[in-house]
Formats: sequence, structure tokens, C-alpha cells
Amino acid sequence: MNSPTSTVERRVAGRRLSRIDGVGKVTGTHVYAADFALPGMLFGKVLRSPHPHACIVGIDTTKARALSGVRTVLTAADLPAIRFGTAIKDRPVLAQGEVRFAGEAVAAVAATSLEIAEQAIDLIEVEYAPLPAVFDMEAALLPDAPLVHADWQAYQALPVFDRSGNLSGRSAMIHGDIEAGFAASHRVYQHRFSSQLVHPGYTEPRAAVASWDGNGDLIVWTNTQLPFDMKNMLAEVLDLPARKVRVIVPGIGGGFGGKLRVGVEHFAAWLARKSRRPVKLMTTSEEELLDAYPRQPTVIDLKTGVDRDGRLLARQARVVLDCGAYANSGPATVAIALQVLAGPYRTPHLAFEGLAVYTNKGATGSYRAPAGPMANFAVESQIDIIADDLGIDPLELRLRNAFREGDEGPAGEKVLGVSIEECLRKAADAIGWYDRRPAPGRGKGLACSWWLTTGGSSGVYVKVNPEGTVTLVSGAVEIGTGALTGAAQILAEELGIDLADIDVAQVDTEATPFDYGAQGSR
Repeated sequence: MNSPTSTVERRVAGRRLSRIDGVGKVTGTHVYAADFALPGMLFGKVLRSPHPHACIVGIDTTKARALSGVRTVLTAADLPAIRFGTAIKDRPVLAQGEVRFAGEAVAAVAATSLEIAEQAIDLIEVEYAPLPAVFDMEAALLPDAPLVHADWQAYQALPVFDRSGNLSGRSAMIHGDIEAGFAASHRVYQHRFSSQLVHPGYTEPRAAVASWDGNGDLIVWTNTQLPFDMKNMLAEVLDLPARKVRVIVPGIGGGFGGKLRVGVEHFAAWLARKSRRPVKLMTTSEEELLDAYPRQPTVIDLKTGVDRDGRLLARQARVVLDCGAYANSGPATVAIALQVLAGPYRTPHLAFEGLAVYTNKGATGSYRAPAGPMANFAVESQIDIIADDLGIDPLELRLRNAFREGDEGPAGEKVLGVSIEECLRKAADAIGWYDRRPAPGRGKGLACSWWLTTGGSSGVYVKVNPEGTVTLVSGAVEIGTGALTGAAQILAEELGIDLADIDVAQVDTEATPFDYGAQGSR
């Protein structure tokens, strides 16, 4: 997109200054959710299933409850039969009669120390009856595949997605006449591209401290990227009005999309409610790998037809995405993949299908441009293959097919603010594209993509303090982007004060204005 530039000389805004949270972070004094503690706090732990798919025949918590220092032991029998989820409400807080992946939460404990909580977890006896499991996303679509959710039809779900058995959501994109496009093509290329599961890899594990006040209100300190969404999600799993839930974000040590959804907050909240004490719960590295929200594995079959000059005439794709045992954002993510596959090139005939699939593996999620890298990897790899086969420079092939101002997009929309050619040429110049004589074992390449975004509301208010300082009150989460420093710089510029005279309030859904959250490159 074309972006305006300003020549106005500014005193604070736009200048490279020390971040307002920089000193605390480099000296180790910045308080993260993992550091947070309350007086009289208990420590929570979760018992997880060793089986990928099994019936829970019985759970005996007698020994765990008898252990000195244990205050609460929870199983699904102690909780309402509530299921939660993004596209489909398919996930229980604790497994209800059946586990669907190795690592699923079966029971939870709160004790006076972490060591006692760990001992108590080991004392819980669970009898399992293993069930057939499916681990391959394409095998899960076969008629005789074991069902990850035998009762899938009973779940509440967004009606926009087609569902059936292990298919948690189907999306489609059709434009033009795909058969006519392939019939008119000089050559047709077919390839399969696979991508793997990728953990977000944040430095700080997921952590939460939950406490209930005398009015029956829940307060949770957590490292979520979406405090206002978290407020609503916790209200749902605890069967509370949203006004009875308050979420505070002390600090967050990375997220990358892995801290968008409920992770440990619901366990801490339920344990705190039952024990009548504050409870802290934090994942271990092993738990992060068993039960987090990593990027979804995909398989993309891509078929493309071109004319003699390499211009795209038709493109057909089938995307299969592995949601794991619970849908989460998978059905929406596979729909995004189709959008990314459609551009940024002019293609008159398109036929795409996206399938989000249940398997007996941990749930996946929205990590760093959900679906973008997987779809772009397929498109751009095939563009290079086509260029090599036709003997056309890869840059030239991209320029021939790139969107132009006013072109019609795959959904019939008019494409505006296009600067793909300018961007590609600048990138080529920057890497010395036309001097293609790299050292042995080295190479040069380029690629391009497009991305979609949506509008999200955000609010701030400014408090002028009696001593002459100013407090910036915002619901935006500082996730490492410097967003709050930038906001403080703008405020300092507008008020004509120094950055040092501005304090930024902690994110607190009870006090700060609504914010869409740290997601989608915002």
C-alpha cells in the first residue's frame, strides 16, 4: 500500500528514544505474570492424560485429597458441563469422560506449595480404556477414520462453516470458470506442499494468578494478549456475567499468537473458587509442548495453469489443516489460507477448498500471521518452479502477474493502493538481483505476498495529575512492539511535555478503555 510521509519536524514523536519499559526489562525488575504473587497464594498443577484417545473409566482422588497441604482437587465431576471454543464450543475445562490427545487436562490440584501440588498429582489414580486414534489429517477425512468427537453434532458452532465428523470446518473460494482456465493453459503445474507444527516459542510460559473477592467477583492476573477477550472467555467457562470478571496484565514475555486463548487461567480460577484462596498456575516447558496453541500443520495441493508467457490463467487448491483435538481458530485459519493463495497475482479462474480437520493431537492456534506462511510458501515456491521451467526470470514472472491498481480481486473487490511492482523492484535492487553470481553454496531469491486485516477498536484516556505529570490509560497490551512507548511519544508531542513526565497505567479491564488486543499485527 502507498503510505503518506510527513516532513514536519517533531520533538518526541517518531524519534528513536529509550522505551518506557526498557530499564525494567534489562535490569530484571519488570514484573511479568510469571513473577506475580499474592499473600496466602496456593499453587496449582494439572494432571494430564498419557493417552491420545481413551475413555476415562474412573478417577480416584482419595490419596491426593489426604495429602497434607492439599486444599482442592478437581475433576470434571466437580465442574458444570460447559464447553468453550472459538469457532466451535467443543472443549471442556477438564476431560469429561474421554480424553482426545496426550496431554489433555484430566484433574487439577491446589496446594500450599508447588512441590506438594506435584506430589498430589502423582497420587491421583486414573483408569483409562484406550480408543482408536487418528494422527494424520488426511487419514482423519476417510470414511472409516475413528471419530475424534463422536458427539460433534451436539456442539454449538458458527453456522458459516460446513462440518461433518472429523471435518471441523470447510471453506471455499470460486472465481471464474476453472475448467475453461485449465483448457486454455499452455502448461499446467501440480505440486504438493507440506508444513509442520510450530510452537510460538515465547520466553515466558503461560501463567495466571486468580483470586475471588467478597462480592463474588473474579480477578485474574495473566499474560494474555487479549485481556478483554479473556474476560469474556472466563465468564463463559465459569458461568458468570462478564461484569463479574476482571483481567489485569502485569507484563507479558512474548506471545506471537500463542496467548490469545484461555491457557491456564480457567484452571486457576476454578481452583481459587473451590479453595477460597488465590491460586497461581504456570506451565512447564513440557506442558507447553503438550498443550499450547502452535501453528497448524498443513498439506496444500496446488494446481496452476499458465499461458506461453507465464501469465496465470487458472489456479486450483486444496488445503488440509490439522486443528488437533479441538477446533479453536482452525476453521477460520483455513479460510484465511484461501485468501492468501489467491494473490497478489491476477488470476481469472480460481477454485479453492479448505478443510480444517480434527486429529488426536494437541489443539493448534493462531501463530504469527495464521495460514500466511504456509499458503505463501506454496504459491511462491510454485512461481519459482514455473519460472525455471519456462526460462523466465522469477522477478519478471511476478511482475507480469502482479495486481495493478483497480484490478478485480478474487471476491470481486476492487484492489486499490497497489504498490507491488514498486516494492518488488526496490527489493530486487536492495539484494543486487541482476548481479546473480553468488558464492558457491549461496543463492538469491525473492518472494511476495499479500495479507488481510480487519478494523479493531481501541481507546485511551489521559489523566492530568496534580503534580503536573500525566498518566496514559490504555487497554493495549505491550507485547514487545513498543506500542505503549509510541502512544506516550504521541501524547508528549501533543501536550508539549517530556516523555519522562508520562506514566502508563497497567492494563486492567476494570479501569482501562476497551482495546481489540495485541493480535493481527496490531
